[in-house]
Amino acid sequence: MWRDALNPVNDQFGHYWSRGTTATTTKEVKKTIKLNPTFCYSTHGETFNIDTITFPVGYHFASAFTPLVFDPAGPTTNSAMTKAKQQFKAGCVAFQTSRKADSIIFRYFIGDAIMFCRSLALFAKNKNVQTGEFKSHWKATPIDLGEHVMSSPPAPSSFDVIECSTLPIRTGLFNLLLVGQPLLKKNPATQSVLYTEMLLHRELSIQIFWKRLWSNVPAIGLLLGLAPRSYLSLFSSTSNAHMHTKTDEFPLFTERIPWVSPTSGDKLSNSEWSTTPIFFEADDLARLLFDVYHEMVDYDTTSRKRTMRLSPSELQTTSDPHFTRETFAMLVAHVKGRTRLVGNTWSKVMDLLDALIAHHGDENSLLNYFYDLKHQLRLHGVVPLEETSEFRNKFRAIGMFTQWTNVPRLVCVVLTVPSSKLDPLRKRCTLEPEPRLVCEHGVDYEPLDLTHSSIHAAWGKCIPLDGSNERYGIEEDPEGFQGTSDLVVSFWTDTEMLIPPGMRVWLRIRDTPHATVNFRDILGPKLKLFESALIDRNHVLVLRERPMGLSQTQKPGRYIISSPMSPPGDEYQVKTEFKDPKDTIHSIVARVKIDSETDKAQLSQIKKAGATPIGPCSLELTFGTSKRILRFPYPVSQTNIRVNIKKSASDIDVTVPISKPIETGGYPFNPSPIIQGSTFSPWNIHHVHVDRMPKVDIKQREKIKPWLISHTALQMSDRERLIQRSTDASNRRASEALVNFKESITRMVLNYVGIGEATDGQHSTFVLVEPTYGIHTVVMVGGLRLDLAGKSFVLDCAVVSVSGEANTKPIEDSSNPLHIQTRPVEVSLWKNLLPAFVERGRTWPHKDGCRYKSEGLIPLSNKVDGDPLSAFASRHASSPVALVRCALSRDSSRKRLKDQSNHE
Repeated sequence: MWRDALNPVNDQFGHYWSRGTTATTTKEVKKTIKLNPTFCYSTHGETFNIDTITFPVGYHFASAFTPLVFDPAGPTTNSAMTKAKQQFKAGCVAFQTSRKADSIIFRYFIGDAIMFCRSLALFAKNKNVQTGEFKSHWKATPIDLGEHVMSSPPAPSSFDVIECSTLPIRTGLFNLLLVGQPLLKKNPATQSVLYTEMLLHRELSIQIFWKRLWSNVPAIGLLLGLAPRSYLSLFSSTSNAHMHTKTDEFPLFTERIPWVSPTSGDKLSNSEWSTTPIFFEADDLARLLFDVYHEMVDYDTTSRKRTMRLSPSELQTTSDPHFTRETFAMLVAHVKGRTRLVGNTWSKVMDLLDALIAHHGDENSLLNYFYDLKHQLRLHGVVPLEETSEFRNKFRAIGMFTQWTNVPRLVCVVLTVPSSKLDPLRKRCTLEPEPRLVCEHGVDYEPLDLTHSSIHAAWGKCIPLDGSNERYGIEEDPEGFQGTSDLVVSFWTDTEMLIPPGMRVWLRIRDTPHATVNFRDILGPKLKLFESALIDRNHVLVLRERPMGLSQTQKPGRYIISSPMSPPGDEYQVKTEFKDPKDTIHSIVARVKIDSETDKAQLSQIKKAGATPIGPCSLELTFGTSKRILRFPYPVSQTNIRVNIKKSASDIDVTVPISKPIETGGYPFNPSPIIQGSTFSPWNIHHVHVDRMPKVDIKQREKIKPWLISHTALQMSDRERLIQRSTDASNRRASEALVNFKESITRMVLNYVGIGEATDGQHSTFVLVEPTYGIHTVVMVGGLRLDLAGKSFVLDCAVVSVSGEANTKPIEDSSNPLHIQTRPVEVSLWKNLLPAFVERGRTWPHKDGCRYKSEGLIPLSNKVDGDPLSAFASRHASSPVALVRCALSRDSSRKRLKDQSNHE
């Protein structure tokens, strides 16, 4: 229905930008006499700073462009603006209800999202409200969490949901994942999730996605602890199919991605064991980290010849880099807190990493940034500061440090850049400098200049605090870039790097294709804005602490790396292996230590042990009469499991390949897990409130036919279309069962509306039949409803799971059902998915005696003759047939994220 909505909504968008209001009639426009204050004020002061795609009517217009029986938001209408007002009113009523019940609290922070997340993580570790983080770029104000901590109730430091929206476009996807993961709740029952939305170029979406991730999903899943949920489970219950209907007019599309812990859908792995560290060999981890680093800096210095070959999206990526060497140091610190090494130390990892950087040093200015990276690793606690007495005595004899009682390993260099030197930027930028800036220092007699990308700049002047010659603060100019104040730039560096005589420091524009084209003729080949001698006290200060606003300073060594926790009884080690030629994680090894004398005795007598998959990330190891549950940090395959018994060492090694999206194992093992906390909740199918969803008028089938057929057709990924064309439904493998399931759902939807095969007719009852067993499920549809949030629809229906003792003849005789053939591989999928479709829309409690609770198993059975649903989980239970309300929908494959598994 996007085709119908496109022109009216575009007209409304144009009207908003020409009139400054969403009011459309002449009468309403005349009443609009108060200016929207956001047109005049922003974080940049009294100026118009509205994004060019701003449109305040952020509501669901689908209900205005399809015929409805009723809409809970208000009377049916074909006006998008009227529908938006109805939804706005309904939202206000719901908000007022929540406020009266004190069930909702709003807290605000205005500043940089990355810096704010870092502050929250710091506070969670050291409980210091003065975090030492700047509020935002180009500002000197530090983040103080005192107000949030002292509020009642206190502000949380971890979260169930982190909504990043389109922030990845401005701040970088990897950065948000890196700072967001520590803030997600670790309690498994919360199902914590981080959402991002990315704007991707249609033709290069997969390549650009990997470029922004700087690695592959398994590596990021293990290193960061987050992976795209739709990648793991092969589907998403939300849709963006409408964005692929007008490809000529819209070369870009938005991809909404939920990021979760890779083990969060496995109740056995996602428990208190989820804090178990991941073990690596030192050389494997160093190589894996270097691969991320090398990919991260790949565009750092792009030759003119290579620039000419870049696509528009790649050119945008190179011209607006969202990383510094501090980004990589933060990653290494994060990884150090999640991992342990097999028979080695972190100094070995750092030595290997240094060697790899040196080996590739001529590429991408790796050596220019080498010391920038080294001191960032020290700042973030990866490498010790090493402030020994020998080190202090060595530097105290050097000129600039002769008055220092002790010399620290790291010092802060503050460069004051005269305002006039920024005029070349002011001529091309209006609100703030858009090109990324870096600082460098060097001497004329050395060819290598040292680059520092992790700088901070604010407008104002640097002044001593309390008459001290050692501590300085920044007196900030609120006029900022538009004012006349100097620019105070600061960065951390190694004291040793400042020793050479004749040292000079300068500020320049970071090398990007865009910066070179725009500023090379003005500033010269090095793009220098300002340069000063290190000993020039009028422009350069060398300090122990970094100046900030509000008389605060930033200290080195404030970051704390949490050691990975080992739960009591930790019995195995996990490490990763690599397969040449690509450094891609191939398998995970669980090393089980046999400690008890009884188990050792059994181990000495057996010839082999077995390992059986019992979850997406878990195996059951059996030897003799003993059993152990092995909990892996990433989904694993069900095949090619190797068990090696080491009787002399009382060890058992279990080697399992990691799961690929289209292989058996991982989450295809259980396509839609149900997580049990205070209630039961589907892991990868979003919740819906069926009674609040608009109900479609299926009698007007000709109006809904075009979008309904398009929507059901576009649910298939490229791989699934190939399966449809090349493999008959009866010959498909278990890994291809989702194609059969989608075909069955499509047939239900189209025949319920009456636009399916002419020979089928219109039906509201559907009988699922397995060729050899017979009827196993009956679906009775009560309505087609719009899932506005998921940009899809659901069938509001009652489901009867038929077991051997059930008599379905009355249903068949009274409702003229349509029989749908379901092959054996599809039957198991139906049995797994039905409980999820029921639980997603549950508004009633589970009754006493619910077998989900007593047996701890969902589904109760995935066999053709078994009932996956608990009778006491339904509204009304009557044995042997229980009617359960179900919000049934097709699941959209995320082809842009999943079908790339061959690229890994």
